[in-house]
Amino acid sequence: MKGRYTLYPDRGYLVFEVEGTVTLKEVQAFFQRILSDPEWSPGYNGLGDYTNARFELTASEVEELAHFFKATMRESPALSANVVDSKANYGMVRMFDALSDEMLNIRLFYDRSEAETWIRAHSAPLSTSREDD
Repeated sequence: MKGRYTLYPDRGYLVFEVEGTVTLKEVQAFFQRILSDPEWSPGYNGLGDYTNARFELTASEVEELAHFFKATMRESPALSANVVDSKANYGMVRMFDALSDEMLNIRLFYDRSEAETWIRAHSAPLSTSREDD
């Protein structure tokens, strides 16, 4: 699996693309890399492009992945636009959505431009300053 991402704090979202065969360990490592990025902060929405990916996950691995997200990404991304190109990928993301206990507001798209329009309409710039209470 190959994965790449770009953070857009001025837009309030990140864009990531995943290619190739997706396994549990690889996808966990990829998202851990995003969370370890010094530019990452809670509040990012996400646009994920899986059009060049093929999921190779069992139902129990999808459940494990949902638990991983609940443990590591408690606060974000709150909204997730996911682009798929097959019924198989659509079903896999839907299964993840069902197992994630509404942790994310997931929308599925077959068209990337529609996904980009949706995520832009629902995102706002992230504040980089913090005030003490």
